[in-house]
Amino acid sequence: MQVTPSGSVRPLAAETLSTVLEAPAETAALVGVTSELLPVDPAPLATADDQGRLPLLRRLLDAGCLVAIREPAHHGYDWHLFAPEPLLERLEAALRAHPVPGVRRFLVPYQKARTEERFYFEQWMLDGPSRPDYIREI
Repeated sequence: MQVTPSGSVRPLAAETLSTVLEAPAETAALVGVTSELLPVDPAPLATADDQGRLPLLRRLLDAGCLVAIREPAHHGYDWHLFAPEPLLERLEAALRAHPVPGVRRFLVPYQKARTEERFYFEQWMLDGPSRPDYIREI
């Protein structure tokens, strides 16, 4: 399901996901579901603040949904991914299975990247010994 910035919710075909990720301005959040019925209306993901989203996010995760929330960043957007179970190993395997020539991709666990300096590591520690070992290049 795609949640637009205005809060409307619409189905999203899997084959159009790459288009949404390449041009995310019309998407506030994505909700992956295993059935057509959602446990709760995801529309407030578009308009609620971080604290207001928590109960909704918890209900979606408890129902087994995968949620990606688009957040403004200094140079575009970042996607914050929430899942009912850890995804790090599965995400790494999926990224390795689909290499992109000329593109460097990194996995950074959220609990390790809680400051701007750590989150935007690519600005000053992309290469060399200063890059922490918890940042995995794929």
